[in-house]
Amino acid sequence: MARIRRLSGATPLTPNDRAIAAEAADRLLAGELIILPTDTVYGLFLHSTAPEAIARLERLKHRPQPKPLAALLREDERLVAFMRGTVEPLAGGAAEKLIPGALTLIAPFAEWRGLLPPELAALPYPAIGVRIPAHPFLQEVLAGCGGWTLATSANVADEPTPAALDEVLKTLSVDAVSFAVDGGECPQPPSAVVELSQGKLRVLRSHPLLTSGSGAIWVGRAD
Repeated sequence: MARIRRLSGATPLTPNDRAIAAEAADRLLAGELIILPTDTVYGLFLHSTAPEAIARLERLKHRPQPKPLAALLREDERLVAFMRGTVEPLAGGAAEKLIPGALTLIAPFAEWRGLLPPELAALPYPAIGVRIPAHPFLQEVLAGCGGWTLATSANVADEPTPAALDEVLKTLSVDAVSFAVDGGECPQPPSAVVELSQGKLRVLRSHPLLTSGSGAIWVGRAD
């Protein structure tokens, strides 16, 4: 049974909120799988690139086949500039509202050269999705565990992610989860997902702030 800690909801973070963030970071550094609130949906978090750790997360989501995990990164000026510049043709001036925030950019590792923590190079993926969350608590967690963590939505594969932690805990088999943080209802919807490949952009999951007149390939819409 996961240990549950509750955030105050205050801005700025209270000393107790910061203590919860420190505990979350310590547990991630110890290799534990935990559930945290984000600025989109609740997520399953893991601070490890070890295949056996990633497989443990995949089993919890009941995925029929492995799927690359996204990296959530601490805000950094160069990273923000690269991501905003890449998606600006789709954002119509709204890139600053999406990054940091509700946009995941997938790109080959070569495109991220010098921008990612070196640990992520161990992942067995040809490309990686990156999101910078606009969430003070989560940024505090990231600061405490080296600036990065791997994450995926806290739901069974292909099912909606509940907005509240108690519903998340009902839908997942959480024996493998050691720790969860209740941050109230997450705002949803999930982040937009944009893929950069061979210089072209593909929208895999849409967002109201993305525009369709950019020449990009639109594979998916808002879900």
